[in-house]
Amino acid sequence: VVGGCCGSTPDHIRAIVDALKDVTPHKRPVVANTPRIASAMRTVDIGQEPRPTIVGERVNTQGSRKIKEMILADDYTGALSVAREQVEFGAHVLDVCVALTERVDEADQIAILTKKLAMGVEAPLMIDSTDPEVIALALTYAQGKSIINSINLEDGLERFERVVPLAKS
Repeated sequence: VVGGCCGSTPDHIRAIVDALKDVTPHKRPVVANTPRIASAMRTVDIGQEPRPTIVGERVNTQGSRKIKEMILADDYTGALSVAREQVEFGAHVLDVCVALTERVDEADQIAILTKKLAMGVEAPLMIDSTDPEVIALALTYAQGKSIINSINLEDGLERFERVVPLAKS
């Protein structure tokens, strides 16, 4: 690998080009374009071999009474322990949802929990919310490349059109 940096002058770049004019670059092997998700520490193929891709659903207040109680009590350390256990037992990705009818601060909760998870578990995250603002906020804290869950057309195109650009960024 050759090149310059922010202090490189045009003369320097010309000298590199001249020095390498007779060099044939190595051919890089073609890597299949496999869909992947990633945390800050781990990349996971969405299509696992052997199958299936395992989604840990226990960091989801809609499906786990234990997590619901932890989030209601602001017990993020406990939630992190549940997430770590999910990964330890084979989850490739963690589904994260903090929506609760008992609270109106989903955005605050997702920010706190997503930060903790991004620093505390290796698995990538699946952001599970019906609120585009909550999804956008969670994606700012979920390092890597996440999955967005709960994209649907139940309420027409409005929410869908607000969420899809988040997936592209």
